[in-house]
Amino acid sequence: MDYHPDNEHIYMQDNAISFGRGSAPTKPRLNCQEDSASPQSGESISKMNGKLRTIFAVMVVFVIVTLTLFGVQFYWISRLDIRNIDVRDETRNATSTLENNLMAAAEDLKNESRNATGILERNFIAAVNVLRDHLENEIANCKRDLLEYSNKANAYDERFNSTYFTNCRRVFAEDAKKRSESGGVFDIYLRRNKTEVFCDLETDAGGWTVFQRRMDGSENFYRGWDDYVHGFGNLTGEFWMGLETLHRMTASSPHEMRVDLEAWDNEKRYAKYSTFYVGNLESKYAIRIYGHSGTAADSISRENGRPFTTKDTADHRCATAYQGAWWYGDCHEANLNGIYYKTGPTSPYGIGVNWRNWKGYYYSMKRVEMKIRPLHL
Repeated sequence: MDYHPDNEHIYMQDNAISFGRGSAPTKPRLNCQEDSASPQSGESISKMNGKLRTIFAVMVVFVIVTLTLFGVQFYWISRLDIRNIDVRDETRNATSTLENNLMAAAEDLKNESRNATGILERNFIAAVNVLRDHLENEIANCKRDLLEYSNKANAYDERFNSTYFTNCRRVFAEDAKKRSESGGVFDIYLRRNKTEVFCDLETDAGGWTVFQRRMDGSENFYRGWDDYVHGFGNLTGEFWMGLETLHRMTASSPHEMRVDLEAWDNEKRYAKYSTFYVGNLESKYAIRIYGHSGTAADSISRENGRPFTTKDTADHRCATAYQGAWWYGDCHEANLNGIYYKTGPTSPYGIGVNWRNWKGYYYSMKRVEMKIRPLHL
């Protein structure tokens, strides 16, 4: 069978079958040896040459395309390198320009800041100088006003001290508003508030402020709280000066107290206390009294520390029972604000103007004066 590329598989099958049947294998023939001169062999060579030319052409095209691509790539890489160099140079130049601009701007800002600081310092110094001058003027004015006020105050104090009196130890008889044998009525000033008082300028070297007097029964002493706080009566007759005034006077400086007693037979005695103080309203004007001396035995010291009570206070038992107003304890040894009896030696028990340790509870005094005096000028 002649060889044909399309029959190659048939040839191979026949050989396989023969081999499989146990025959000795036959050496295959080469068609090229037997049929080299045939027309089909030239046709095959021609085809193979055509294929080779095709392959060669493809390879040439491939090489050309590859070289072209490589050249294009190299071109663009070169262009990119050149562009990168240009960008780098432009970036370097831009950076250098920016740095120069920033340095120039910083220098300008520093100069402007220095100038602004200098202007601010000059303005601040000028403002401080203006303020200092203003303060110095104000201080000078204040000093001048203070000196003027001080001079006026000193002049006022001198005039006040020479014209206005703070207690009966400072008054002069010729300045009395009303005169009597022992003294008279004066205006004195407690904390520069004018207060009218009766001053005893004769007894025991004078200087006494009388705060209670009983002499003829013309004034009712069986009164309520408000009357005893604010005072009542006539300074030249029977009166009570007032607990509030007593407190203000005795609180201003240490005072002594004297009680002058006169019986119906004109016998006179006195009791003197080296310390006398009347408390404030909150204490209900409680009494502090020490240091008895005198010709009349003591009848008040046991009431030391007692509040003042009247017929209308909460603790009114003694005031009601003995018809008076006093620093009652339980109940009294002195009742100098009791009922005034003109039949003094035969008055009812404990109701009259009593001084127990001289005339007892059935004797009402003819005349009584209670007075205080500052221990120091």
